[in-house]
Amino acid sequence: MLILVNIIHFMASPYLMAYNSLGKINVNLEDVGLTLGVHRFFIIRDVIIPQTKLTILEMVSYFFVNSMMTISAVSFLSTVRNKPVSLMITHFESQLFLEGAAFVSILILGCNLTVKLAVYALKRFG
Repeated sequence: MLILVNIIHFMASPYLMAYNSLGKINVNLEDVGLTLGVHRFFIIRDVIIPQTKLTILEMVSYFFVNSMMTISAVSFLSTVRNKPVSLMITHFESQLFLEGAAFVSILILGCNLTVKLAVYALKRFG
């Protein structure tokens, strides 16, 4: 449920990324593939995904980073059993435990930087 809320909440930017990336593909690709007897699945797997893999990677990175930091979209979904880490920041700040809030913030920043560096490495060397 939490992932679904974040996907709906952050849909605009990845949608535009996908729209622009798919707009660069030849509009007659599907017709040519069907004329040659190539199934749509193979067109998607062999042509479309390889040409848009960097955009797909950026979209996943965008969803990850924004899901890590969004408090407004997940605060009403938290229970005792599943409490997002980002909510610990506000919890620690309300108790004036600023060191704990700073540590959680740095932990989230480190996770986001790790993912962004991995995406950069995959784009650069992959």
